Amino acid sequence: MNFLKMFPNSKRIVVLVLLIIIFIRVGYIFLGEAEKEYYTSGDIALEDTKEVLCRNISQTFLLKDKHLDSVEFILNGISEKETGFITVTIFSEGQKIYQTNLSLKNIENREWKQIFVNLTGKLEREYKISFDAQDCVKTPNILLTDTYNASSEALISYSDEVEMNKQVALKYRYLGEPTKFNKGKHLFFCCISFLIIVVFLYYIELIYNKVKGLGYRLYLLKEFQVIATVLELGACIIILHFSKLELITATKIVFYLISVFSVWKLKENKIGVIKGLTDRPWKRISLYMLYVYGAFCLVGQRLLIYPLNLKVTALDCFVFLVTIIWFIPVVDSLIYVFDYLSKRVAQKENKKWKNFKFLIICLVLLLLPAGINLYAYNPGISTEDTFGCMVENAHNLRGMLDWHPAFYCMVLKAILNVWDSTYSVIFVQYFFWAYVMAEGIFYLRKKGIRDSVLLAIAFLLGICPANFLFINTIWKDIPYTLSILWSVIILAKLTLDFKEYKRKWYIYLELFVSLNGIFLYRKNGIVPFILIVIAILIFLWKNKRVLVTLAITMAAIVTIKGPVYQYFEVENPGKFGIYIGLSQDILGVYYAGGEVSEETLKMINIMTSYNIAEYDYVPTWSRSSYRLNVQPMEFIKNYLNTFIKNPIIMTRAIIAREDLLWNVYPGQDAIISCVNCTKTMDDFGEWNNYYPRRVYNNLYPIMARLTAYSANNQLFASIIWRCGFLSLLTLGAILIMIWTKGIKRYLLITIPIIGHILSLLLSTGWTDFRYFWPINIVNVFLLLFINVVLNEKGN
Repeated sequence: MNFLKMFPNSKRIVVLVLLIIIFIRVGYIFLGEAEKEYYTSGDIALEDTKEVLCRNISQTFLLKDKHLDSVEFILNGISEKETGFITVTIFSEGQKIYQTNLSLKNIENREWKQIFVNLTGKLEREYKISFDAQDCVKTPNILLTDTYNASSEALISYSDEVEMNKQVALKYRYLGEPTKFNKGKHLFFCCISFLIIVVFLYYIELIYNKVKGLGYRLYLLKEFQVIATVLELGACIIILHFSKLELITATKIVFYLISVFSVWKLKENKIGVIKGLTDRPWKRISLYMLYVYGAFCLVGQRLLIYPLNLKVTALDCFVFLVTIIWFIPVVDSLIYVFDYLSKRVAQKENKKWKNFKFLIICLVLLLLPAGINLYAYNPGISTEDTFGCMVENAHNLRGMLDWHPAFYCMVLKAILNVWDSTYSVIFVQYFFWAYVMAEGIFYLRKKGIRDSVLLAIAFLLGICPANFLFINTIWKDIPYTLSILWSVIILAKLTLDFKEYKRKWYIYLELFVSLNGIFLYRKNGIVPFILIVIAILIFLWKNKRVLVTLAITMAAIVTIKGPVYQYFEVENPGKFGIYIGLSQDILGVYYAGGEVSEETLKMINIMTSYNIAEYDYVPTWSRSSYRLNVQPMEFIKNYLNTFIKNPIIMTRAIIAREDLLWNVYPGQDAIISCVNCTKTMDDFGEWNNYYPRRVYNNLYPIMARLTAYSANNQLFASIIWRCGFLSLLTLGAILIMIWTKGIKRYLLITIPIIGHILSLLLSTGWTDFRYFWPINIVNVFLLLFINVVLNEKGN
């Protein structure tokens, strides 16, 4: 292509990728992916209508357009008590493809009631829609009309499968095909955007030099610091006023302070450090991407993602661009501070504390807040999951359903056999917490991190409400999280000090126990387990002891999942609930008005428990039925089919579903659970037959106010009860590590948390913080381990 020869090799790939994207986009436009308009096929005069009891009333019809958005009908004679509902069902070739229940409380007499359908059908195919009143004090009537007055789609109407000489008064509303003008408009903007990007790429060096020259001239001015501060504060004002973020006054003040701090001594210190770290084009490109990611973490959900059918405006794009610009000095400052600290946290003086004394201090800092909290929330924190695992399963292992992992319930049984108390389980969690934390902290101490830094970390980890509340809560997520962190520490040892640890037998025992915990404590643990095993085989394949450990681990898992489960007659839940996470993405497309196939619509029927129109879809909180029982290949086929037809909407749905992972502040309509959870199962089922009631002491209200404040205060909650901020810091630290050390085996220590994040993408339909808690815990240690890597000699 002569066109591509205009560009050097480094840019041709970018232009080629853009061309492919443009061709795909043009294809979507021709297929109808452009601005569409709603229309109703016709109007129905209500003067000459009649009524019939709404009992098994149906109408066969033909579509006038392939995308049926909704259907409207009229009821009369609804009782004042408004009890009962109307079941609306649509059939295609005799098979049920749509069903919903409409509460009579939401329907007015002799007023059109619109029901959302979103059926992508075929024009030549006959469909049947039926109405049937259920559980009504008084059965309402549905309106009929003469054939000449009926919608043109209507073929025949029936009452109890008997043909009537009138038609049900129904109006069909469509999302029509885009007009030629709209298609042309989208094609025009598509081509203009491509040309602008191509011209930008062609002249990027010239533009870069011009901007660099302007920046250099500003840099030489004595007033540079003032100008930079004014620009950063101006960008901050635009963000706070136009980004749709709902921030309290204190948070806004912090943003202004960050703006001032980020440009403080920008000329004297920060610019030189950033230049030194990003001395190659690929490093600068990754830095620019970090700017964009930072902006997205702050304002992306409200400007670009949600609602899922959002039309991004020019103002949205402008505010997002301003946010990127605002993040340039902010990210540079964070990198500068991390680089500065990484050279100063290493311990140069002799250790001030002997190992035993240091250990005691660490354990006090890590466990004392949890112990105080346990006294306040005695005899521990328990939820419905706790009840299911401890009362229903641990006391009745034989024949249990493997929904809550049977292995975890067996571990609980072993603990409860020693002492049947909530305290016994919590004390075991304390031991596991203390052991893993102490091992990580002592290894960091060995690698030269200052005692003062490590004690500060132990103090912050100990007083963090999320940490001390969770280790006082009996959940499978606690040992799973600690197993993930433990694997990170073990892999750090095998990565940074391979020669020293490769001969130590206990490191392989720890690896064995942590890998089993990752796989067996949570169902989604299979994903990080597989990634960790693959990474070990790639980076440590020469170590025969590691290979033997992996073989023994897999043998143990097969034994537990096989003969042990068979002995206890553990019931396999099969496909029950395995599609909960990915189902959310399909539902997001459907309720945003996207196109789904009839086969997918059948699945949506089951997901919504046959109540499509009144299903309350929220990206971060699944209400989907667990009972979708299709073959995995069928689900994958329908999932990919939905994605191909609606790539933008579905991508938005996936990103919105994982809001807690990346978003600094909760997105619009985001629901977050397990934040400041202090529940007790008192008076729930048989709980108090086994375990005592909570005794409310003088410390309880003090602790309740403290933990509630951590969740309700916007500043603290964004760090303690969310992952976006810490993940952004860790991503920046990983980039510094790659810039200075290259892409080497050091990345092995990031594999467990990458695997966990991938497992959330595949499995979680809820933003329970307990699912995301491992990310924050691991991020703290990754920041410290990366500091160690940066201080390693050589590249």
